[in-house]
Amino acid sequence: MTLEGHAAPVYGVCVSKDSQKIITCSHDETIRVWEIMKGNLQKTVKAHTSTVYSVVLSPDGKLIATASADKTVKVWELGTGELKDTLIGHTSHVVGVAFTPDGKKLLSAGWDETIKCWDVETGEVLHTFTGHQGKVHCVCTAPDGDTFFSGGEDKTIKLWRISTGACFHTIQPDPLGKTAHSDEVLAVAVAPDQSIMASASADNSIRTWKVIGL
Repeated sequence: MTLEGHAAPVYGVCVSKDSQKIITCSHDETIRVWEIMKGNLQKTVKAHTSTVYSVVLSPDGKLIATASADKTVKVWELGTGELKDTLIGHTSHVVGVAFTPDGKKLLSAGWDETIKCWDVETGEVLHTFTGHQGKVHCVCTAPDGDTFFSGGEDKTIKLWRISTGACFHTIQPDPLGKTAHSDEVLAVAVAPDQSIMASASADNSIRTWKVIGL
């Protein structure tokens, strides 16, 4: 089945908790909700004023968060498509978002070299994480609810703790590409048991890392 309707490149996709819907985001500034079984377009939302780079669902499946080149993060009600909150604070493109496992916090990765942690209920910035030397391309949260991972233009992968607001480990780049990435890190993901982390890079490689002991 092919789902057609976006008017420009599609950058992000996620699946609803009940496996009945697909949510997509695009350079056409919209998010779209599709019915999986029939492929019908259920809803189109003019979400941002520029490219929408990322869309994720909250753990309870009720909220959608989107990240955009318009420098904002937005939180939406999946059921109604209504805007719940607009999170303003980044000074450049926001390209990645991730909920914590309890759904109470939201992390955003920006090209302003920062990661921000937001309170989903109030929309407040709880902390701004700095340390990357260049654009931050991606962020993902760990199952423990405190650890998260980020990757960026500086070719590093960083491990952070929300509770301390600090980076506790950095995987440095390897110019030869033997022990680490040699180019920008574009995506990171962690296993459900938090034992393995995977990263994807502009150096054409995907790497896996043992998280235990870091």
